[in-house]
Amino acid sequence: MLLIVAQHTDPYDISCGYYWEKLITRLSENHEILLITEDRPISLEENLKINILQVRTSKFFKDNLNFGLGFLHKVSISFLMFFHAIRNCQKKEAIFIGTNPFLIILLPLILKVFLVKAKTYILLFDLFPENLLATSNKAFIKIPLILFKFLFNLSYRKTTKIFSIGRDMSKILENKKVKKDRIIYTPNWCDDVYDFDEEKKKKALSSLGIDYDPKKNIVILYFGNLGHFQPIEFFLNISSKTTNKKLIFLFVGNGIKKDLIKQASIDDNRIYVRDGVEMSERSKILVCGDVSLVTLAEKMFGLAVPSKSYFSLASNMPLLTIMNKNSEISLLVSEKDLGWSFSFKEKEKIISFLNKLTRKSIIEKKNKISLNKEHFRSKTSLEKISYELDQHQ
Repeated sequence: MLLIVAQHTDPYDISCGYYWEKLITRLSENHEILLITEDRPISLEENLKINILQVRTSKFFKDNLNFGLGFLHKVSISFLMFFHAIRNCQKKEAIFIGTNPFLIILLPLILKVFLVKAKTYILLFDLFPENLLATSNKAFIKIPLILFKFLFNLSYRKTTKIFSIGRDMSKILENKKVKKDRIIYTPNWCDDVYDFDEEKKKKALSSLGIDYDPKKNIVILYFGNLGHFQPIEFFLNISSKTTNKKLIFLFVGNGIKKDLIKQASIDDNRIYVRDGVEMSERSKILVCGDVSLVTLAEKMFGLAVPSKSYFSLASNMPLLTIMNKNSEISLLVSEKDLGWSFSFKEKEKIISFLNKLTRKSIIEKKNKISLNKEHFRSKTSLEKISYELDQHQ
């Protein structure tokens, strides 16, 4: 039996849940599974080979995530999952964990302390604690994380195999002295199939109050988090210097920087901002875009991979990436010609690109996407992960 510890497993909640649900379903073909999770998705609950042990924290924490209690929720859910994982780890073929809640990454190290012999595996969606150190400006969070960094690094080194979703992430693991043969590159994916056309796009944009002419306009779509650490100002500064009147800049999401976009839209009638939607309704937003804007702040290099890139590609939307050119998504775009890749140092080049962007160039990229679907579908990554864990049958 496999023991899987993953906080998010609901495919309709967040992208992490989308990946875990499909992965767990695949692994259940060859394994009995004990799943420790905060969610209880119907698809997994109805699977007779999966036994779900659901853990929950106080409703008070979950209702006040935006009022400074989010960190306490993560710590409390971590300890609950630790408790149940240690309690249920005996006589398991292998133990497979994610990176949420972030303290669960210490589980391989803790199991060594308890002399548990089962092999451990991590699916690395985010690289902690560096991820939190880069995105937190609160000393009471950063100081203990700096002190605990040694333990995180040690736990990574004690893990049997780590499935890394980015080549940039893999390099950082190597810098942490994780042996290269313990790191397996398993990029994210999207298996969704979308059937969009210009008429559907026009209707979707009209429902958002946007007048769109498919023969005239080009929609640059940004969807996702609009929080503190998203480089929204950088792109707004660029858009303000473009002269291409055909462009529509559509931002869809929630976060503190939404007000900045609203302010920019007052001076530029090409800019629109709309509220974020549930993941289960993402197709209503994906249909709106011609080009998907994907950014990753420099300080997040190697620490995360924007999953929305794969959902955009699945909807046949080329990517406009602004990030370190050695980032996973930038490498994918450049290698397979799935869009356009820029760094933050190439401001003038981005302005020039947007001014010259045509529908013909977008269609050319769409054709490349159609010919390279295997590079953003699940087959390769699922086979790699399944192969490693099937060794313990």
